Amino acid sequence: MTFIVIEGQNARQIYEKMRRQAAALRIQAYYRMFHARKVYRAVSFASIDIQAGIRGMAARKELLFRRQTRAAIVIQVNKPLSGLLNCVL
Repeated sequence: MTFIVIEGQNARQIYEKMRRQAAALRIQAYYRMFHARKVYRAVSFASIDIQAGIRGMAARKELLFRRQTRAAIVIQVNKPLSGLLNCVL
């Protein structure tokens, strides 16, 4: 009779240990998933910020080029022709 009780207690302890290990593995998996998602989101947002900065720089450069071109056109259109006639003659 004692042998059966000890064997039952052994089985119960082994089962409890297996259950705790399974729970620990589940917690570890969820933590790794949470941490991986957190790192991925941080990298993703950082890359989005970098892309936005680069696009902003390109847009400002394009705007400056257009303003300079427009200013040059205005200067060339309003330039008096008398100086050109003296050079040609």
